[in-house]
Amino acid sequence: MTVFNSDPFTNMLVHGAFEVIDAGPTQQSVQDLKLKRDSDHKLLMTTKSEGHAASFKNKYPVGTLRELTESVQLRHINGFEIILNAVNPYSRTSTDRGGKEWLTVKSTVQSVSAILKEDVTGTYTVDWLENVHDNVFMWPDPVEKQTASKHVDAIGDGEKKIEISNQVRSVSGGRSAVFVQLGKIEFYLVWIESEKQKVQPGYILYLSDVTGRERKKIRNCLSFALGRPLLSTGFSIFDSDWQLVSFESISPYTLNDQAFRMTTLPTTFLDETTENVIDRNRLTSLVAALYEHYEKYDFEHLIWQYWHAVCAPAHIAPVHFGGCIEALLTAYAKIPDSMVNHTLLTKESWRPISQRMVNVLDEFEIPADVREILHNKITSGLNQSPTSKVNEKVFTLLGLNMSQAEKKVWKQRNKAAHGTAPDYSDTVKIIRDIKVLKVLFHRIILRLIGVEFYIDYCAIGHPRKNIQEPSGTEIK
Repeated sequence: MTVFNSDPFTNMLVHGAFEVIDAGPTQQSVQDLKLKRDSDHKLLMTTKSEGHAASFKNKYPVGTLRELTESVQLRHINGFEIILNAVNPYSRTSTDRGGKEWLTVKSTVQSVSAILKEDVTGTYTVDWLENVHDNVFMWPDPVEKQTASKHVDAIGDGEKKIEISNQVRSVSGGRSAVFVQLGKIEFYLVWIESEKQKVQPGYILYLSDVTGRERKKIRNCLSFALGRPLLSTGFSIFDSDWQLVSFESISPYTLNDQAFRMTTLPTTFLDETTENVIDRNRLTSLVAALYEHYEKYDFEHLIWQYWHAVCAPAHIAPVHFGGCIEALLTAYAKIPDSMVNHTLLTKESWRPISQRMVNVLDEFEIPADVREILHNKITSGLNQSPTSKVNEKVFTLLGLNMSQAEKKVWKQRNKAAHGTAPDYSDTVKIIRDIKVLKVLFHRIILRLIGVEFYIDYCAIGHPRKNIQEPSGTEIK
């Protein structure tokens, strides 16, 4: 079966092509099932059967916190099973048609998957995406689409029958892809033109069978490099003849739809001279650097945290960006060769001092529970270097000069977390401070992975600056 589209199930779940083996949490003898995506790209299932909504037995009281594990199982006429996972009914309605009562159940579905060929090894893997292209970049590699059709007019019958053939072939396309190679992993990132969507969907076409863990890693690196989150809606695996081996379609996490509203803001130019052009070599170099340091600095957590910071409301965003920066600095400080001291004094110097303090503590009558707390503070916590000192040391080691604007915003980043309200009369300052922290995070990541330049979104014209040159120098 050749099915090259983001949701193969649309070609499979047609009337008469499957049967319901297990209706799962719908509790129905299903006679009709439809699966589609809503306007938010979430998977929704509608099932119909004879019955009444009152016959449904709710196993979970209102307010129950639980993990969605229930599924619906289908069997296709070609013999393979289709599994709908994490099915959650949210609506049940009854209608009367011709004297019969029909029950309609609507459910959210987290994913739908199937293995069509059990013993076949995949040759190509396609990661289906949303939120790929919003007309910001010019892409380097071409994509060509060829369409061929044949029309035959048959006139008469028997020996006098005449057939007139007319073949029509059209070719269209443009530059809407970029090729990237990371070691042995080769792939194309492609965007697909869609008139229905403002932000174009797309896919990553891997020229091999790539694990889900690696695909997520590459997707995160590409997202950060391009300056907008690429949202996975599933994957398909094909054999060498482009026959579908297996697939999974999922309901994507869209950051409450904020992902589609983001402005594309890459951290550094993806071309030598032009801001809105993707140079294949530059993108590959940036993605490869992020990929190489991914586990070292826990980029999976950091990039997840970063996109939530981008979407956060203005009054609390500085806390989120501050958390991103602190998490990154902490990850760097934990590296053995980072030369960051986490204590004020060496263990050798601190040992006799702490022992004397403990001895003094023993001279006083103190409740046992309080004594234990004080003892632990003396022996383990008192010599710990404050986070602010550790962060200052990291900035120094990285050679990152900070402007007065950066220093000021950095010191004030956690005010909102402690309940301090911003000055709402100065909206410009609130937004500017967020930009300063965001660009500071960009600078630190780029410095750690060896990139020499960054885009300063705090300055007029968004100039390209050397990584050691501070941002916000134009801010008074």
